[in-house]
Amino acid sequence: MKKKHLHLSDMHGYSRLAIEATLGVTDMVEAMHHNILKLPLPFGKSTPAPRTPTGVHGAVYKVLQKSSGVAYDAVRGVTKLVGKGLDATFGHMYPELSHTNSSNERAAFLSAVNGVLGDHMAPAATP
Repeated sequence: MKKKHLHLSDMHGYSRLAIEATLGVTDMVEAMHHNILKLPLPFGKSTPAPRTPTGVHGAVYKVLQKSSGVAYDAVRGVTKLVGKGLDATFGHMYPELSHTNSSNERAAFLSAVNGVLGDHMAPAATP
């Protein structure tokens, strides 16, 4: 029997990585957009607390912050919904999945991924 490099059961893990990555990138882009909207501090001054813009720029900042927040929340909501759907689908498929022999290439790849992302993904794991 030919050894397979990709098992159907691996797809669940890959889908979870994609969901986590999408949520992480969404958070990062939202934070970047909010930081771009803020007025820069004058040269030579720094303060530990973030400065909220005032005046016309402050009003525009608040409108853009709230409207973009709705958009980013929608992206997160849809992403989480897709993730739950994939988890449910793969959960129903687990009894159907057979554990066939693994190739050395697959084992090496999974070891590398688990070494890099295993600690991060372990708390998010579901039975």
